[in-house]
Amino acid sequence: MLTGDFLTDAFWSCFHCAFISQITILNNVTVDVFITHTAADPDQRYHNYSNAYYRDRQVKELMDSYVKKSTADVVLLGGDFNAGPDFTEGEKQ
Repeated sequence: MLTGDFLTDAFWSCFHCAFISQITILNNVTVDVFITHTAADPDQRYHNYSNAYYRDRQVKELMDSYVKKSTADVVLLGGDFNAGPDFTEGEKQ
């Protein structure tokens, strides 16, 4: 997803990360904790585009590369997904 523009690439690459930690609790139960923050939409007063594509890719990458591959007994995933639990992409809020 590199554009060749340093500022654009640096901005988007910082969103390709998540805080990942594994802890062990009582009786040797392992817990993987994933915390992320996906790309927000710009202020629609000034920009006429959505970052929905990037959010979808960020969540898919996190799920496919890390969460689904976890071997922990318990997996916790949280963060700012910049979408409500009942949000449908493309729908006006």
